[in-house]
Amino acid sequence: MKFDYSRNEPLFALLTTRFRLYLTEERVDKLFYDIPMLGGDTLLVSNPTKDHKTIILVSLKAIYFDKLQNFGLLKHLQTVYSGYVSKEVVDGYVFTLEIDLTKLPKDPKEYEALADHIARIRKECFAPIINHYFDLQVKYEKEGGEAENYAIFDVMKNSKMIIDAKADRVTMVFAMTFDNELDVVLAKLFLDEFTRQTVTGSTFRVRGCFKELPDELKEKKITMEISNNVGYFVVVCRPRHNRESARGLALDLLLSITEFMCSHIDLIKVKTHRAWRQTVGKFVKSVARARPNFADDSGESSFSVKPMFNFAPGVKFGEEDDDSGAVYLQ
Repeated sequence: MKFDYSRNEPLFALLTTRFRLYLTEERVDKLFYDIPMLGGDTLLVSNPTKDHKTIILVSLKAIYFDKLQNFGLLKHLQTVYSGYVSKEVVDGYVFTLEIDLTKLPKDPKEYEALADHIARIRKECFAPIINHYFDLQVKYEKEGGEAENYAIFDVMKNSKMIIDAKADRVTMVFAMTFDNELDVVLAKLFLDEFTRQTVTGSTFRVRGCFKELPDELKEKKITMEISNNVGYFVVVCRPRHNRESARGLALDLLLSITEFMCSHIDLIKVKTHRAWRQTVGKFVKSVARARPNFADDSGESSFSVKPMFNFAPGVKFGEEDDDSGAVYLQ
């Protein structure tokens, strides 16, 4: 399955399942699911009361909501989710959608499209600020003149974003704080490989900076943290990227680069841990097969352990010996 970082997959799967069960079996169940997202955001899927199981509420709690209100976030959400905005927001949350199961379209493609649209609510939260700065770039390019207009806001708990528009480009800088030195090493490897593979034919240019501020922040004299665990990722969008079709791609990139980094760094560490456990398990089995050597002339006894990896002619890589179970390398 291709994972879409701009869509909340657990929310999409939950809504699709509930829609299908109601339309095919008229089945309604009580809902109260707390769906955590990377970076501290939270989604709550619930019913308003026990007697209103045909009403599904999807509530959002986001650390960046108040900051993005300056760019018309609430009005934008009310527009794109017209007909599904709840009049009352669930306590402790900032925005709530209301879906009436009795009014769902019966076509599976249509209700799946609705679930997909709702599951992209985080993407829609960042759409107003992206459109604002891309529109500024077009304005500066046509009319000339530039003003100090950069904005700084939280994308996740460990990630901030600085966005700025000029006549010839829109620049987005991500400041990410990593937990330890290992995460920094993995982030550098990712960024080096990402830059190498996208150096030609890429819509956007991405580069990184560790232990110092990137030039874009130095020029504006923006004070940010400098430490061994902080990395800066710079995304530069030129005027040719300002087509309507490219704005959606830019928005997807904003959501995916931070979530990809956080989720895959943890995934790599899990895979490394599992690989080490398997390797140690093989080593323990090899030690358990140690054969005692009888005392030699010196009167001392010893154990010989057949090595796990040998260079044996005629044996293919990864092939196990039938007697000892040891793995040989050719």
